[in-house]
Amino acid sequence: MDLSDIYRIEGIQGLRAIAERASVSPKYLYQLATRFQGRRCSPSFALRLAEVDPKLSVTHLVFGSKVNAAACLGQAYRAAPTLQEDPHA
Repeated sequence: MDLSDIYRIEGIQGLRAIAERASVSPKYLYQLATRFQGRRCSPSFALRLAEVDPKLSVTHLVFGSKVNAAACLGQAYRAAPTLQEDPHA
């Protein structure tokens, strides 16, 4: 579950409750929930939010709940440079 799910289910009151426990602005959580100007949680902020509300998923907060996070991680893994064996070893 991510912030957009909380906003859809609980409304602004749900975001305010999380904001209070995390000591952040509810306006900022609203911007994250609505993807205002493409905003998304950083991994460290996602961990912080998940600590105050166990319903939240770090993976969904970072990648969005509508996205197949495993596919995103797989693409990132495949795009990473690989070590090549040294032909001179």
